[in-house]
Amino acid sequence: MKLYYSPASPFASKVRATVIECGLQEQVSLVATNPHESQPDFVAINPFSKIPVLVLDDGAALFESYFICEYLDSIAGGGVVLPKQGQDRRAVLHKHMLGNGVMEAAVLRRVESLRGKDPDREKNIARQITIIGRGLDCIEAEADKLGQGPGLGNLCIAIALSYLDFRFGADQWRSGRQRLAKWHEQYAARPAIAETAPRAP
Repeated sequence: MKLYYSPASPFASKVRATVIECGLQEQVSLVATNPHESQPDFVAINPFSKIPVLVLDDGAALFESYFICEYLDSIAGGGVVLPKQGQDRRAVLHKHMLGNGVMEAAVLRRVESLRGKDPDREKNIARQITIIGRGLDCIEAEADKLGQGPGLGNLCIAIALSYLDFRFGADQWRSGRQRLAKWHEQYAARPAIAETAPRAP
């Protein structure tokens, strides 16, 4: 299998962390890709020209980070990063929802920051900052319940926080969120997170 990714993408980092947690490193080769260039070969794989994309050995291409993670978990036997059913699965999906929401808002903020000085730019950035703050506050309120397990929710939250450090380090997201900050400090040392933290290409 081939995973098309960018080291700066938190969504790709989530999939790469899942590969590690599922023990699939030998089965997945990484292909660094700049989706903004929309190269014909890549667009032929994913017409939306977005990453990550997982191309299976039979040539089928999987889009969307959650779907890819779910597939990787299934071929690893299931229940590695996603419990198979019940309350445990719902709890992991709840954490994933929160982490992914922060991740999406942070990426949108980054995209807006690269736009020209159109009239809505600063307003749109401010909106994403507010959304990120609300999301972090929700996670802080549940920080004592996060634990140190390899669930996809934890992976997603940790990578979202690492992405904030990478892109918006001056924001000091830890201020007023001591429990979440302590959790991230510990969890970020996990190999799957340390090895896949978003970084410049």
